[in-house]
Amino acid sequence: MKHYRMRLELSWDDSNYPKGELRAADFTPVVSTWLRHNNIDPNIVDDFEVALDEPFSYGFTDMTSKQVIDLLTAIAGAFPEVRFYARGIGLSFDQGAVVFEEGPFHNMLSGGKKGGWLSKLFR
Repeated sequence: MKHYRMRLELSWDDSNYPKGELRAADFTPVVSTWLRHNNIDPNIVDDFEVALDEPFSYGFTDMTSKQVIDLLTAIAGAFPEVRFYARGIGLSFDQGAVVFEEGPFHNMLSGGKKGGWLSKLFR
């Protein structure tokens, strides 16, 4: 059996959260309960905590993308006043389909020199 892992990037806007600042530790009871109810390895809670602390780490071994989405939905439901931003990235970057793509971002500038949109800011 192959073991797939993913990187989760999660941030939030808690400016409307009535209890003040939402901290990473506030998620632990929600994540633990969700994992238990879905018969998923309880150690995944550690992966979640690490993902918040070290955004470039990989974890969530053997969880499907749907399960991760369901977990994030449960978290969002537990904190309805908070706006969440999430992105999951798998280990196999070349296995998915391109949904939206733009570019290349280079144009001919004066003098025949190529440059992108960033170089136009410094003219």
